[in-house]
Amino acid sequence: MNFIPKIEYTELNTGVAKSFTFDSAPEGDPFNEEIKTSTKVTTSNDGTQQVQFNYAYENISLEFTFQTEATKQAVEDFFKAHAVRLGKFNYFPSSDEADFKEYTLDQKDIKFSRPIPTGTAGVFEYDFKLKFRRVL
Repeated sequence: MNFIPKIEYTELNTGVAKSFTFDSAPEGDPFNEEIKTSTKVTTSNDGTQQVQFNYAYENISLEFTFQTEATKQAVEDFFKAHAVRLGKFNYFPSSDEADFKEYTLDQKDIKFSRPIPTGTAGVFEYDFKLKFRRVL
């Protein structure tokens, strides 16, 4: 496993299938999953608590560093044309494997940092964070 992720999706507006592979593995844990629940707890007059379980979901938070301009542009296109509309996508934790899970984006914005120029005038490498969510 190379742990260099890949995303596949079908653009909501155009129906065009697209994919892109990141330039390198995310920083730290390549999965970095967190499982949460959606519940509502109520207390009756006699003090008894009742729990309404709605669903469980998995969140993944990934931080990518030193991504090229091409990858930054692919992520930006994915974000604008698909992910902000809560379009589902296939996330492959390792681009050399066939296993994936279906997620939606769990953020309303994305910030691209330009920490390091590549040596060519005006060409940078980018850092950014992505958060995904799926109902279990």
